[in-house]
Amino acid sequence: MRFTESLKPTPQKYNKENQTIETTVKGRSTRLYPVPHTLAKILESLEPLSADEMDTPYYSLLHKRHRPQKNVATLQKNLRWNWYALRDSAGVKNDLRAHDLRRTAATNIHRITGDVLAAQQLLGHADLSTTAAYLKPLEPERMRELIEQLDTR
Repeated sequence: MRFTESLKPTPQKYNKENQTIETTVKGRSTRLYPVPHTLAKILESLEPLSADEMDTPYYSLLHKRHRPQKNVATLQKNLRWNWYALRDSAGVKNDLRAHDLRRTAATNIHRITGDVLAAQQLLGHADLSTTAAYLKPLEPERMRELIEQLDTR
């Protein structure tokens, strides 16, 4: 999920039974995302919600209860600073961006499944060539193994 997509889901878009959430994505289409168990616990802990809160994006509800913000631009700035603080406290190198996690997830899905279409679906790309740009090339040793396998055939 892109950073901007993560700011859009509302409680009424969360399906507690299936633990999925719908959000508007790039290109103004909608996408259904699975919600990890730990995140589902957090979302479900916000109940009961008022009728107004059901239409309020989760990021706003969570932030409002912990640290009220005046506008989305301020919230986005604070979320980015929280990312930097989290990254620094974890001892992760400074040049890691949140977007790099999308690349890592796509590469890992592709390596685990061997299915580039699974990576495409995970990233929400309409064009497979866009997904291909996200996938890291194989390590030199793995490339040698593949070339050797091709030579034996």
